[in-house]
Amino acid sequence: MKRLTLLLTLSFIALFAYTQNEPENFLRPSKNNFSIEVDFMPFNFDKPIGLNSFRGRFFFNDKLALRTGFNFDNKKNVYETPANTPDYIKLFNEHEEKYNMYGINTGIEFHILNSKRISPYIGFDISFENKSSSALYKEYFIEYNYPYNDYDITQQTTEITNAWEGDISYYIDQWGNIIYVYEISERAYRSFGFNAVLGTDIYIVKHLYLGFELGVGYNTIKYKEIEVNVDNTLDERYPESTENKIGLNVKNAIRLGFWF
Repeated sequence: MKRLTLLLTLSFIALFAYTQNEPENFLRPSKNNFSIEVDFMPFNFDKPIGLNSFRGRFFFNDKLALRTGFNFDNKKNVYETPANTPDYIKLFNEHEEKYNMYGINTGIEFHILNSKRISPYIGFDISFENKSSSALYKEYFIEYNYPYNDYDITQQTTEITNAWEGDISYYIDQWGNIIYVYEISERAYRSFGFNAVLGTDIYIVKHLYLGFELGVGYNTIKYKEIEVNVDNTLDERYPESTENKIGLNVKNAIRLGFWF
């Protein structure tokens, strides 16, 4: 992958030198052109091209463009761990966790410089994102009876809607009792946002460009209600909650785009 990244860099330099004598502004899109972008991370040798998000633009003219982006992600963990049972009884706890996320944003860009290779712009967009999440845990427990060579083994099934089971910690209260704290992770949500953006396109050769962008905006996140069911009986419920954020949004990846 290091060789591939070096080859791409050398190709960009060679093509840049080749196109120096071409007509003015032939590198940039104009009226009725489209562009498609992906995330480019040249120093991530394992995954230099990110395919979890992409964006398209339609140019009404060389100054004004409609932008629409999509992002998505999913993950599924399925694994087994040894149960806390006597050594001669081989039982395994089963864990299954999964989530799916997708988002869409759309807006307008205003390009503000009539340059051959550099096209800075300002704009805005609105966004929506949704995440669903669930988890299923099947675990074995041992309960010793008197005398202690007698015991019962039971299996407990825990189903969590809209979250995964997180870390378990504990503290000791003033009376010496151990109090367990159960955390959650990968909580499901819906979010809406508005961003003002500032960015630039750098045209390397005709139909190919790199870009950078940052934004500042407002985002509201509504976390979905969580239900924890143990053996088909409701054990715990976390109510919906809302979080509002205002701040700077910086895109870490370079935008790699093609227009046609």
